[in-house]
Amino acid sequence: MDRVFRLQMSNISLADCERNSLTLEPSNVIKCVAKGKSEEKRPKKNLLQRDKQWATEEKRSQGERESTFPVNKAAFSCRNHIRVIQPMGDGSKLYVCGTNAHEPRDLVIYANLTSLSRYEYIPGIGDGVAKCPFDPLDNNTAVWVEKGNPGGLPGLYSGTVAEFTKADTVIFRMDLYDKATRRRKFGFKRTLKYDSKWLDKPNFVGSYDIGDYVYFFYRETAVEYINCGKAVYSRVARVCKSDTGGKNILSQNWATYLKARLNCSIPGEFPFYFNEIQGVYLEPGDDFRFYAVFSTSLNGLLGSAVCSFTLASVEEAFAGKFKEQATSSSAWLPVPNSKIPEPRPGSCVPNTRSLP
Repeated sequence: MDRVFRLQMSNISLADCERNSLTLEPSNVIKCVAKGKSEEKRPKKNLLQRDKQWATEEKRSQGERESTFPVNKAAFSCRNHIRVIQPMGDGSKLYVCGTNAHEPRDLVIYANLTSLSRYEYIPGIGDGVAKCPFDPLDNNTAVWVEKGNPGGLPGLYSGTVAEFTKADTVIFRMDLYDKATRRRKFGFKRTLKYDSKWLDKPNFVGSYDIGDYVYFFYRETAVEYINCGKAVYSRVARVCKSDTGGKNILSQNWATYLKARLNCSIPGEFPFYFNEIQGVYLEPGDDFRFYAVFSTSLNGLLGSAVCSFTLASVEEAFAGKFKEQATSSSAWLPVPNSKIPEPRPGSCVPNTRSLP
């Protein structure tokens, strides 16, 4: 929950979880409870004991003054659930981001679980919004990218919920800062806000830094199916790491964002689809291969499957035909090659503001 552990992967049973851990307490549990978060979704084991402990900790952190909320209001969701841990640089430092009682906060620590000194200030760290979720029950993904970004500056890419109300979901890259001057060199990049054609209620399951791109895997409401009803499709999306944004008012948005459907199905005249991706694993090597777990909809015949995709097959999908919708009531149809501009949308070019 609000702890980071260092484990011995060679023999995990030898790990000392008391000595080799760092506790990252939420900054304001009372404010979180005041927002209406309740204890209904907490784990049911040892609730009373945990509530008493949390209430004691909150009272101590407030200077021994009397706590202003009942013991049973120390909600599970109002803790600091650590949702992102990523190695930075040579691995001596870790990027960490937690829900922080529904006010996401990030920080950098040493890999030995000690804190940085006050003289080791890292710009752009502190506010975790769009880097990890508000709600511990929301799915998210993140990957720290060292090379290939504008200016060769390192930064975090994430897929998460960027608002307390959950209205804004985002694929995001943090502001990039010059290490020497500590000044911001490149602003953040994100998917277009409140646009269901970019993202529609996504559930993220994984992200990977490969070559010139960062790839995101998720499931979402299928906008291309919306005129026939409601369905969930699995997606793979990618952005160029060198992306510096679009033209004019789209300067904060991705200019190279593309997404494609992931097809995991039993073939036949009428294929049986496993539409909802639940998790993904990348097998590294000369031939990158993704293994993903898919399931059927909960409202239909229950089933699950494991499907694999090579990086080449994913790239083939991105090099295929685009689809467009002429009007809001029209079907989504393939775009003729004669209508595809040059350079091709999604291409990694030196100046993405020049893309059509």
